[in-house]
Amino acid sequence: MLTGRKVRMRVFAVLLALSMLMILPGVSLGAGTLSSLTFVSSSDNNLTTGSGKTIHFWLWDNASALYTVAPGTLPAALKIHINSPSGVSSDYTGSTISNSDGSYTISSAIFSSAGTYTLYVTDGVGSATGAINVTTPSTPPATHNLSYLTFLSTADNNLITGVTQNINYRLWDSGNQQFSGSVSAYIVDPDGHTTSYTASSTSIANVTLDKPGTYTLVLTDTNNYSASGTLTVGDAKVSTSGLLIQNYYSTVTVTLMDASGNPLSHRSLTVDASNVGGTPVPYTTLYDGTFSFSLTPTTLGTVNFNLGGHLIGTMQVSPAYTTGARIGTTSSDNATLSVQVAQQGWAKADTVILTRDDVVADAMVAAPLSKRYDAPILMTPSASLSTSVLSEITTLGAKNVFVIGGTGAVSASVTDTLTSYGLHVTRFDGVDRYATAAKIAAWVSSPGTVYLAYGYGEPDALAAGALAAEQGIPILLSDTNVLPEVTQDQLATLRPKTVVLLGGTGVLSSDLQTRLAGQYSVQRWGGVDRYATEQVIFQNFFNQKPALDQYPLFITSSYVSPSDVSSGNPYGDALVTAALAAKKNGFVVTLPPNSLPNTIGTFLLFNKGYIPSATVVGNSSAIGFNLEQQLQQLLAH
Repeated sequence: MLTGRKVRMRVFAVLLALSMLMILPGVSLGAGTLSSLTFVSSSDNNLTTGSGKTIHFWLWDNASALYTVAPGTLPAALKIHINSPSGVSSDYTGSTISNSDGSYTISSAIFSSAGTYTLYVTDGVGSATGAINVTTPSTPPATHNLSYLTFLSTADNNLITGVTQNINYRLWDSGNQQFSGSVSAYIVDPDGHTTSYTASSTSIANVTLDKPGTYTLVLTDTNNYSASGTLTVGDAKVSTSGLLIQNYYSTVTVTLMDASGNPLSHRSLTVDASNVGGTPVPYTTLYDGTFSFSLTPTTLGTVNFNLGGHLIGTMQVSPAYTTGARIGTTSSDNATLSVQVAQQGWAKADTVILTRDDVVADAMVAAPLSKRYDAPILMTPSASLSTSVLSEITTLGAKNVFVIGGTGAVSASVTDTLTSYGLHVTRFDGVDRYATAAKIAAWVSSPGTVYLAYGYGEPDALAAGALAAEQGIPILLSDTNVLPEVTQDQLATLRPKTVVLLGGTGVLSSDLQTRLAGQYSVQRWGGVDRYATEQVIFQNFFNQKPALDQYPLFITSSYVSPSDVSSGNPYGDALVTAALAAKKNGFVVTLPPNSLPNTIGTFLLFNKGYIPSATVVGNSSAIGFNLEQQLQQLLAH
C-alpha cells in the first residue's frame, strides 16, 4: 500500500508529464488527432512530370491547430505516402522534414506520368489527404532557326547612293536568342532585281547601291529560315558658304548631308574644278560633315561635287564684276521707290519701318534698326498712307510697323489706317530729331561703339547707315558745338568705349571732340565735303574687314537735304537703299546726278576688286544715265 509520500510523488510525475506535453508546439491536448492538410501555394500541388519535385504543405489536427513538431524532426508514428493514379504508393516519410514555420517539405518527389496523385499522411490515429495535379510540360519551340534581324545603327539601313559601305546587323532566332549560324544574303532593288552577297552572322561588307529608293535585305540560314529588313537609299547633297569669283582666290566651306539633311562625317568626296581651270581634288569631311577648299578659278563655269561616282551638287563661278539692273527707273516719288527697293530684298517681313516721304531727317539713322529687325524702310506722305505702300505691307505679311517721327511727320490718320488692318504700330518720336535718334539707338543697343553725326548733316549719317547697320552700331545726332542733353543721356546709357565723329570740323567742332575725348576714345571720319567724308567712312570700314570680302555697291542720289533741291522733295533713295544694302552686306555711295567727285572716283578705282556688283537706285533725275555708264566702265574688272 502506498504511503502518503509515494502518492504525492506519483501525482507530481503525472503532472510534470502533462505539462511537458502541453509545451510541445502544435500538439493540442485531448483533441490532437491528425485531421487535414493544405498546400502552402498552388505551385505545390500543380506539378509537371519528372523527378526532384518539391512539395510544401501544412498539417492540421481536429481542433484546427497546426499539427507540428520541432523543426527537422518527425513523430515516429507519422507516415507520408504519395499514391499514383494507378494506385501505386510511394513512401516519402524519409525524405520529408518539418520546418520552423510549422510546415512540412517533401524534397524530391517523382512523377513519371501525368494525372491526379494523392498525398496521404497518417499518425496512426487520424489521417489527411490532398490532391496533386501532374501534367506533362509542352515541348519548347525550336530555337536554332533564323527568325528576324535588327540593324546596329540607322547608318546601316540608311545608305548613300553610290557609296560603298558595310551593313551591320544582329540576327535572332525564334527563341529571341542571338543567331550565329551560317547565312546567305541577297538584296532586292526597287525594280525587283536581286543581287546576292557574301554575308556573315553580323554584317555584309562592301555594299554599293547605285539607285535611290527602298531595297529589301534578306538573309537565309541553312534550314531555309529567313530574316529581312528594309534599306533606304538616298542621294547625298551639299550646301556651300562662300563665293567662287573668277580670277580671285576664294575659300568655300562645304557641308555634306544625307537626303534628310543630317551631316555625314568622315566621308570622302571629290571637288572637281576641271571646268574652271582647276583639277579634281579629294576631301574628307570632319565630324560635323564639313570641309573647306580654296580655289582661284580662271574661267567662268561650274565646280562639281562628286560622291561615290555620283554628282551631288554644283557651284557656279561668278564673274568678278556684274552690272545690276537699275532699281526704280520709272519711279516718280519716294513712296513708289521705297516699295520697289523693298521688293528687291524682301519677299516676307514681320516688321516694316515707315517714315515720311518729304524729308529724311527723322529716319536718317534708321538703317541699324532695319538691320536688327530685318525690316525694309518704306516712305509715305504725312497726311495719308500711300496705297502702294499699304499693298506692299500686306504682301510682305507684316505684323508690326515702326513709325519714325511724331504725328507732324506721320499723321495719326496714317497710324489709324495701319491699326485698322490689324497691324501693331510702334512710334519712334521725340521733341526733335535728336530725341528720335536717341530712341532708335536705344532699340539698336551698342557693341562698344557709337557713331555721332551732325543733326542737319543728312549726307554724313546716310553715308554710314548701311555700314553701321551691318556692325549693329547706332547713330546719334549732335549740334556742331553742343552735345544735346538727350544725346548725352543716351551715350551714358549705352556706355560705348569709342565714339566715331562722322564729318569734318565744320559740322562737328574740335571743341566738341575735345570734350568727348574726356570720356570716350574718339575718332573722326571726315573730309572737306560730304564726298570726302563718304570716302573716309568707306575706307575706314574696308580697313576693318577681311581682305577677301566682297561688298555689293548701290549708287544713289546725294541730294538728300531740303537745301539740295530747288523744288519738290529731297531724294529718299539713299535712306531706303541703306536697308537693302545692309541686308546684302553691301554699301551705299551717294553722288550728284551727272558727275563723279574725284574722291569717290579714286576710292572706287582702287577698291573695285572688292566690289562684285554695282546697282543704281533711282530714276535718271537722281543718277543720270551717262554717269551710270561712266561708273560701270570704271568698276569693270
